[in-house]
Amino acid sequence: MHDDDDDGLDEKEFPDASDTDDEDDDSDLCPQCGREIYHDATVCPHCGEMISHGPVFNSRSPLVVVVVLILLGVMLYGILRLIF
Repeated sequence: MHDDDDDGLDEKEFPDASDTDDEDDDSDLCPQCGREIYHDATVCPHCGEMISHGPVFNSRSPLVVVVVLILLGVMLYGILRLIF
């Protein structure tokens, strides 16, 4: 006899673990709001945050600031030595 609770599906028609695996999913999470977005999205449709798909260069990094200051100091020292 047929059970009405299974919506007419037999056991082989129900999804197994490989059918519901999220590894092949084409979505990511927005780094700002945490909601699901498409993998190739450039802007989050929920919060409007720009999405970067590569390494992000943070120009305010302390290391960058130190390197730039050292280079400017060396250049200034070289220019002052030429003048005086």
